[in-house]
Amino acid sequence: MSAEELKTMCEKLIKAASAVEVGKVDRLERAVDLIKLLKKTPVTMKLLMETDAAKTLKRLSKHSNTQIATGVSGLIKNWKATVTAEASKQEAQEEKKPKLEIEVKDEDKSKADEEVVKSPTTPAAKPNTGDPQRDKLAVSLCEALAVVLGEVGEDADGLAEPSLVGISIEAAMFRKFGGMTKEYKAKYRSISFNLKDSRNPDLRRKVLSGDISPYTLLTLSSEELGSDSKREANEAIRQHMMRECERGQTTQSSTDQFKCGKCGQRKTIYYQMQTRSADEPMTTFVTCVNCNNRWKFC
Repeated sequence: MSAEELKTMCEKLIKAASAVEVGKVDRLERAVDLIKLLKKTPVTMKLLMETDAAKTLKRLSKHSNTQIATGVSGLIKNWKATVTAEASKQEAQEEKKPKLEIEVKDEDKSKADEEVVKSPTTPAAKPNTGDPQRDKLAVSLCEALAVVLGEVGEDADGLAEPSLVGISIEAAMFRKFGGMTKEYKAKYRSISFNLKDSRNPDLRRKVLSGDISPYTLLTLSSEELGSDSKREANEAIRQHMMRECERGQTTQSSTDQFKCGKCGQRKTIYYQMQTRSADEPMTTFVTCVNCNNRWKFC
């Protein structure tokens, strides 16, 4: 089936369901037949992502007619299973590589945990990649995206199903980095941290609305993933550093030798100034580019 054909079938189903909603009960049989036909029609993960079919039909799962509501809910559930199965099949076709354990350090949580938005409900995401670690990370991404449904309230019609998108992001990471490599783990931490950031609702909504696809998400840097306010703050810091350097008061440098106690990243900028007497060591001022955390030491 082509993308155009799937879109047309979805449009016909919506039209028939809308007719039933306004009392045209003779259109119920047509709607039920379309649901059955869609269930029998083979689809792929690529086709579902390209057409946003699940997002288009999601509102029908709350239709006043139970046959339509139950039928569409079952249809979307089948599509979720298709995404999971396809991701598992692609994994099985790849060369087996030793799995690396995901290290979770206490210092990576610390204060950041206080700013993480908790999902109001756990999404119905049940990935089945065959690897418990991958499944756990995929569910975590689904939960982060499910927060959007609570943020937008009744304005969720234009958003995709969080479960489908979360599973697709993990599958895309696994394919891009060739397994659970060091790069895979680093990208997961960066995406997860920013998706769960309470100050970054725009990123979550752009991912669910399709403005940022799973593949595009993987290409974004930590700063690009950050909230608008964070990017503005980082730019202000850079401008300030440049002005200070031009006046010869400080020397600004980038380094990975300092580890942020807030987000655990090592992408930092710093400068040194003499804040005490001349015979005392200079004070080093450090700013984390990833989360804008600042600290100083002598």
